[in-house]
Amino acid sequence: LKPSVNLKWEKGDAKATSWIVKVYQEKTESKPITQKLTTTGAELDVPQDGRYIAEVEAFDDRGTLVARSPKRQVKVGSAPL
Repeated sequence: LKPSVNLKWEKGDAKATSWIVKVYQEKTESKPITQKLTTTGAELDVPQDGRYIAEVEAFDDRGTLVARSPKRQVKVGSAPL
């Protein structure tokens, strides 16, 4: 089983129609894992267990950035059987 990050958020008052989710390893200069979505949730595979930072950007139907979430720390680890 590959490690993954499962994120959900609320649309809020922003006139958002699409979102870009960015997840990157904490304390590294690695390129973020990004995914463009039209729903308020995502599951992204990550390379390994560890600490990650997640951020969501909201865009309107013209592609203009209308909101950005605070950066959140996410800990990824294997679940016990």
